[in-house]
Amino acid sequence: MDKKLKITDSKEIIKSNRGKKGSNAIENSIIDSFDSSSSVKYSHLLRLLLSKPIFSKIPKATNKIKEAINFSKNNVKLFAFNYAFIVFFLAIGVTRLVIGLLRNKPVIYLVLLLVLAFYLSFLFLKKAWNIMVYKGIPDQFRNEIIPKSKTEHTGWEWNYFLNGTALLSAAFIPLASTYTSSNYFSGCGTSCGSSCGSSCGSSCGSSCGGGCGGCGS
Repeated sequence: MDKKLKITDSKEIIKSNRGKKGSNAIENSIIDSFDSSSSVKYSHLLRLLLSKPIFSKIPKATNKIKEAINFSKNNVKLFAFNYAFIVFFLAIGVTRLVIGLLRNKPVIYLVLLLVLAFYLSFLFLKKAWNIMVYKGIPDQFRNEIIPKSKTEHTGWEWNYFLNGTALLSAAFIPLASTYTSSNYFSGCGTSCGSSCGSSCGSSCGSSCGGGCGGCGS
């Protein structure tokens, strides 16, 4: 936000006198949320910004993209393979359990192992379902696409995508850290509220966060 906002000693955000307008629609939307003399707490500002169409459309778009990737042919095939592989080995354990019960054998350890196996399998499959969104595609951009065309990826969105919260102003981090483990906000709101982004972060993080990094810089 190029010093258009400041953080006060009371951890509130106020509009600076150094600039009346931002350089783009997102910055202007943030600045317009302030009265000339008012100060706003981060939590209130975040709720206010997330109610504006310029920000509320971001999680809708990213959710659509995520859904398209998750249900793509390749991702479904990969998930189905992992699912079949896990079910096969769990079926062996369940079969041994049934045989043990029928023969009146002690099966307490087998039951405990199966419960643990089911739990770990659930966690693995949950991660595998989203691996393309949270790891596959971001890693491809970081390691292959961006290094080959750096001149086309020099905006603050890409800098935020590559460096994350390292770009944020030191004065801003304590304000946002309160929301790190909060699930109050949904979609990109959670990302903006906690770490100012992640998967939807290059747009969302820097939007609340041009805000983000600019407040107090």
